[in-house]
Amino acid sequence: VRCAALETLREIPADCLVTHSSEVLQMLDNPCESDRFTALKALALLHPNHLSEHCSKLVNMLRVQSCDVRCAALETLREIPADCLVTHSSEVLQMLDNPCESDRFTALKALALLHPNHLSEHCSKLVNMLRVQSCDVRCAALE
Repeated sequence: VRCAALETLREIPADCLVTHSSEVLQMLDNPCESDRFTALKALALLHPNHLSEHCSKLVNMLRVQSCDVRCAALETLREIPADCLVTHSSEVLQMLDNPCESDRFTALKALALLHPNHLSEHCSKLVNMLRVQSCDVRCAALE
């Protein structure tokens, strides 16, 4: 049913979804991972200007346990202007200090969405990621 609802929402003008975006955003607060995943997929249908308003909430979804939710959050963050993510880059950079490899991997993927000029100030931290054990993290650092 959720997939069918998302397919239908893709067909309607994005402006219509804007009026219901607060309801969709509330789903992100639900501890149910499938609710969060569905909400992120629905939010990705919004116009990038509307998504920018909710950047901090999307960045928070990068820290959840579910890999599916993290990936959906990254997909949604790809839709917003990179300048919006710059204001949250310090939060994302803190994830690189986490010993959890999936946190590091997700953080690197999110940082890759930034403009190269914004990344250059964090070059030493990114180079350090080339030394970690995880091949996935090292490859993400190279991207």
